[in-house]
Amino acid sequence: MEPSSFLKQLRNFTLKRFSYCLPLDVKSANETLIHFGKAAQISGPNVQTTPILGHGEHYVQLKGISLNGGLLPIDPKLLAKPVSATVIDSGTERRFIIAKAYVVLEQVVISYFQDAYGWKPMKNTSKRVDSDLCYKIHRGGRYEFPKLTLPFENAYIDLDRRSSFKEYTRENQFCMTILPIDDNMQNNVLEACQHANHRFLFDVADLKLSVAAESC
Repeated sequence: MEPSSFLKQLRNFTLKRFSYCLPLDVKSANETLIHFGKAAQISGPNVQTTPILGHGEHYVQLKGISLNGGLLPIDPKLLAKPVSATVIDSGTERRFIIAKAYVVLEQVVISYFQDAYGWKPMKNTSKRVDSDLCYKIHRGGRYEFPKLTLPFENAYIDLDRRSSFKEYTRENQFCMTILPIDDNMQNNVLEACQHANHRFLFDVADLKLSVAAESC
């Protein structure tokens, strides 16, 4: 942890620990509270804990990506240092993963919609849409989105469908919210939407991150 960090400057109060729970609609994030020190708690039968790696950032070990319960064929070395690392960042609005892992995810999602519904991705998307993979919204039909899960060391997070695929009603399309890492970036980023409806407890003193599903 950096010497100038808030947690360290006020460590007698924060005890180097904090917790929060974000709603799915990040525009409502100002209605949530962040708790420090003894007030930072997490409980329940579904609490999972994974190590925090290092002291400078909130890094965790992402083990891969699962779609509908099946682990995708992504080389685990692509998701670990020195190639890349995964940082928890509630200040961003998109999730990024290393490009070689993104290509695998993209192809599996394309195959899912093709095999299940005969859908093909759109070739041209609106300039308002910040995504690489989009589909036309099929009104009145019954269909299911694939379930994405992020496995970590000794823990996992089931992503809410609305945090993995975003609908743009004006453009009549929906898009995957996950994007490949830009060439000048090095870290996979777990962003605010992927935090939705989960409580996170960062215990930086003991280098542990605990997480549990919760209606925020």
